[in-house]
Amino acid sequence: MSATRQLAELHSMMGNYRDAIMLYEEIQECLRGETPVEVLLDLLKNYEKGKDFDNAILLLNLMMVSEDTRSSIDNKRYIGLHIGAWEFNVKQNQKEMATQYLLDAFTFAGQNMPRKDNVKDKIKAYILCSCDETTCSIGENIKMNLNSLCGIPSLHNTKDCLPGTRRLRYLEESLDNCEFILLINNCEFTSEFSNFYMELVISSDVFRSKAVLIGNAEMDPQLRMLQRVAFPETNDVTIGWLKDLFEKVLLGRDLK
Repeated sequence: MSATRQLAELHSMMGNYRDAIMLYEEIQECLRGETPVEVLLDLLKNYEKGKDFDNAILLLNLMMVSEDTRSSIDNKRYIGLHIGAWEFNVKQNQKEMATQYLLDAFTFAGQNMPRKDNVKDKIKAYILCSCDETTCSIGENIKMNLNSLCGIPSLHNTKDCLPGTRRLRYLEESLDNCEFILLINNCEFTSEFSNFYMELVISSDVFRSKAVLIGNAEMDPQLRMLQRVAFPETNDVTIGWLKDLFEKVLLGRDLK
């Protein structure tokens, strides 16, 4: 096994991931259920680098349910691999599979965080723009791409607040029921509700724990405590920008 593993490591270092995978799988086949954890982790790494996410996640799930290997996989590794699988499948125009990988990551994160069990019809995202405009271009652009590329529905400002409903109550209930909050602090202009939105999110431990700031935090020291992503250049919400966002949303949390 030693010589085969050394050759596999050499192929991996040279970027020949398929050849490395074949050798690691050969070791796995020979040992039949007694493969050392280090070899399984090397195989997992090469699956990931070789963009073979189906086999990577299959192996990851097997390692997660085995008492012998469960401790070698942390929660952030699980989520990071699923985000990578989402990105790869979006680029391959496999939207349905990409969406499933991403939703699996959110489900897993939810299982490993304290949360309410009685929330029905959970909203996945809430977008709050400092301008408070229901037609804000960057907010609407993010909302559209969250839905089309990620299968994640979202609310934007108070656009869906029904007539006669108190705005504060609508916001508090919606923010409480969402999976994550995107706080945009770099719109074309700010409104009288800008500071209100910021204070509402920052003053609540629950809201603050699932908020990501989009834009500049220098104007308000309180905003520096939030996870932050840069403002999309020319309002272009790219796959790379969304990946950075999901890493902040999911990997920035304190998972069990």
